[in-house]
Amino acid sequence: MNAREVMQPGVVSVSPELTLRQFEEFLTSEDISGAPVVSRGGQVIGMASKTDIVAALAEELEDRDERLGASRTVEVEMSREVVTVAPATPVADVGRV
Repeated sequence: MNAREVMQPGVVSVSPELTLRQFEEFLTSEDISGAPVVSRGGQVIGMASKTDIVAALAEELEDRDERLGASRTVEVEMSREVVTVAPATPVADVGRV
């Protein structure tokens, strides 16, 4: 069995320019908890999740910023260390990664 047989087809991605508010609305509409962040050139440059939004908004609240995610972008808050595997990677190897 390889990664292709267990991976989620039809993965949706987001632009790094999306504001946190737009990203939260996107996650809600797609009923997902995170998404890869993809550059205009189609390269995965990070991952963003609901956890990233919560942390960023908590920081904004501490700073008394009333915009609450209206100006901060996904690129600022995303995780930059993304681990990927090829579809042909054996599942056992995926587990070790």
